[in-house]
Amino acid sequence: MTVMQCPHGCGGFVDTATEDSCTSCRRGLNEVEIILEPNEITEGRPDAPVCRRPEWCWAWHGPSHHRMRCRLPIGHSGAHWHKEMRPSGEEMVVSTDGIVIFS
Repeated sequence: MTVMQCPHGCGGFVDTATEDSCTSCRRGLNEVEIILEPNEITEGRPDAPVCRRPEWCWAWHGPSHHRMRCRLPIGHSGAHWHKEMRPSGEEMVVSTDGIVIFS
């Protein structure tokens, strides 16, 4: 059994004897993160890696068993949140793998 800190920096851990994903943020050991171009679309791609935009705050927040990345603009005021501000001004809630679950 090997227990190691989450490689994504969420503060959680991975027990490789039972699974290869973090108990806190649920990301896999080998998941990669890419920075999206301003107009790049990833919705509908189940194979897409963890994606983020350079204008997102991207700080970890939430309880220890369900850590999420903040998708509000860098320098926002108030609490961190997992909503993405789309260019049109509307908001959507997305899961950690980028698939839309509520809009």
